[in-house]
Amino acid sequence: MVDRALGIATTGMMARETDIAVISHNLANISTNGFKKQVAQFQDLPYQLISRASNNGSVSTAGLSIGLGTELSGTYSLNTPGDLLTTYGELDFAIDGTESSRGYFKIDMPDGTIAYTRDGNFNKNANGEIVTKAGYTVAPGISVPQGASIKVDEFGNIYATLPGNNGAQNQIGTFDIADFPNTSGLQPVGGNLFIQTPSSGDVIIGTAGTNGLGKVAQGKLEASNVVPVNELTDLITAQRGYELCSNIIKASDEMLQTVNRMKS
Repeated sequence: MVDRALGIATTGMMARETDIAVISHNLANISTNGFKKQVAQFQDLPYQLISRASNNGSVSTAGLSIGLGTELSGTYSLNTPGDLLTTYGELDFAIDGTESSRGYFKIDMPDGTIAYTRDGNFNKNANGEIVTKAGYTVAPGISVPQGASIKVDEFGNIYATLPGNNGAQNQIGTFDIADFPNTSGLQPVGGNLFIQTPSSGDVIIGTAGTNGLGKVAQGKLEASNVVPVNELTDLITAQRGYELCSNIIKASDEMLQTVNRMKS
């Protein structure tokens, strides 16, 4: 029984250690554009059946089963919007951060795969294409004429104005805005990027500001949705859980020492 308690407490310490790692990751990315808070989820391990519940007609017994601890069942992204920060940058964009807004910028990766991001801190490459800071093409691949300034409306339509053209604006493209049936199922892969998974469902490409998709805001960036006070509260809870499990291990060790002394 003491050995069982040691094993159960060990799983609890491992769970709390993972929880602290997730919280640390959230706090480390508190200033990361478009970052979404990660949440660790746990589940109880299988139970060891000692005796079955029974009912012989006159006497009922509840049975006895002992749980074997806990384990990580998964992590998911909490996709509440972050605050919008005004930058006035011509190539800074945010998807409107209201509660009803949805959507991601679609990114064409060099290996032919597709990624998605809420970080609209974009740039232009040598060919004038709008790209991420890492140089990945923002779909559908929009080239800005040399020397032109751009304006983007709330629907993601991009207009270019050339010098000496009497202020005439020409539409050069529209941002692809992606959505998913279950955005919490998207897998973060670093670089402020997410990829589609079976849990997220198939991508739905639409137009900003329509069908529940957020509007595009130029000259703004979406901040992280991490709330420091909440993370610190969760950290204290995880630390206390870790300490309690370590106390169980100490108590179990003392019980084993007592048994050993009785044998000698």
